[in-house]
Amino acid sequence: LYGLQNLTSWVADKRDILARRRELFIKLFKENNIGFELVSSGAYFAYVEHQYDNKNAYQVAQDLLDKENILSLPGTFFGPNQERFLRFAYANITRKEITDVIDRLNVSFNKP
Repeated sequence: LYGLQNLTSWVADKRDILARRRELFIKLFKENNIGFELVSSGAYFAYVEHQYDNKNAYQVAQDLLDKENILSLPGTFFGPNQERFLRFAYANITRKEITDVIDRLNVSFNKP
């Protein structure tokens, strides 16, 4: 009851922060050739399709972790036929960290 009566502005602030993080993630995905296609995004997560024909989602997620220090979850964690998809969480990272992740994805994809 206290939350409903007293935390409306706090909730609104948190909602706005999450919306701005989502907007930044979408904007940076559109502006960069990072080898992944943004399929959907919500308040907390983005679902992306990877472009590697010779790797499954688990392998791509492992490569991103090992080579670029990026944590993502393979789409296969969420159901069958998700070998081309990864889930990225962005709700709990800063705007700078979102930019850094996109930069590292860009570097990783464009390495020879």
